[in-house]
Amino acid sequence: KMPYSVFDRVDELHQKRALVRVNELVDRCFDQCIDDFSIPRTLRTREEQCVCACVQKFLTLSMMSGQIFATAMQQEARNG
Repeated sequence: KMPYSVFDRVDELHQKRALVRVNELVDRCFDQCIDDFSIPRTLRTREEQCVCACVQKFLTLSMMSGQIFATAMQQEARNG
């Protein structure tokens, strides 16, 4: 088997970072939205709406921050 290349390592880091982001999303939205643990445990309409809004907000902010970072990197590369 060939040793890891730099690209393999970068890919591995991206995957780990993505997993961390998903875990952050789950923790944040669960803590914010889920508050009823009665039996039988099903997602209440209010909780489901909250989770959907939380996920949408998280994804939107993640995309915006990625775009801002990419723009800043492009400007920095041009300005050298």
